[in-house]
Amino acid sequence: MLLLTLFPPLAHLWIGHALRGCILAGGLLAAAASMGWSGVIHEPSGLLAMAGVMVFGLLVIEGDALILNFRSRGRSRPYAHGWIMLLAIPAYLALRVFLGPLLLGFNLYTIPSMSMAPTLLPGDLILTDDRPIHAGLIRRGRAAVLVPPHRPSIVYVQRIVGLEGDRVQLIDGVLWVNGVRIDEPYLSTHRSPRAVNFRNFGPVVVPAGTVLTMGDNRDNSEDGRVFGPVPVANIRAFPTWIIHAQRDERTGIDPGFDQGQAFAGAAQAKQGR
Repeated sequence: MLLLTLFPPLAHLWIGHALRGCILAGGLLAAAASMGWSGVIHEPSGLLAMAGVMVFGLLVIEGDALILNFRSRGRSRPYAHGWIMLLAIPAYLALRVFLGPLLLGFNLYTIPSMSMAPTLLPGDLILTDDRPIHAGLIRRGRAAVLVPPHRPSIVYVQRIVGLEGDRVQLIDGVLWVNGVRIDEPYLSTHRSPRAVNFRNFGPVVVPAGTVLTMGDNRDNSEDGRVFGPVPVANIRAFPTWIIHAQRDERTGIDPGFDQGQAFAGAAQAKQGR
């Protein structure tokens, strides 16, 4: 029963119907991938449809395994050994963790800190678009999931505030890009007396092939002011929705992941150089 609850495809392996289990699991994976790669999942109705498809598919797989289990009693089960499951379960989990986003085109992350408050709060579970990234998707004001250059084993969610060639500066906590003051109503209003040095930064010119990122909680964020520009290749995904939040009113919303309109003046100033 544990196998059926936690690892449905492996239940078929246990009862000697591995191929059937792989076909059923593959069908469910294909359905999920089609919704992920088409972008349907990033719409509210699509997210609900995905949840329904996954629940229905898992119930079908579990029900099929239960029926086969009763029908095949007394028959040989060559894979019904504990040591085989000890190998199969880690392999199954590894495939889900490492290949899941690549195959499905989306992922889920839990926010651990206040660095993006109030946009994101600790405990928020977010859905991300993990489809291949091209230059048109990388724009000022957009929140991104990225790997910081100084800590390649973790990922951050931060806002892109500068593209290559941009001149970026913070003066008394106010962001200036290409000589244009950026109005950022989405920032945290919390001020920490210990972060006074964080409120002045630059000016810096963002190097080619990189972006500059900052957290929305500017007084409490380890971001580009600390580790510098982030290579474009280190951008992994873009958040689209909060799937679950500690505060119910934040569940199922886009809290302002794309604030590109705030940077319109900076883009025009750069084009006019």
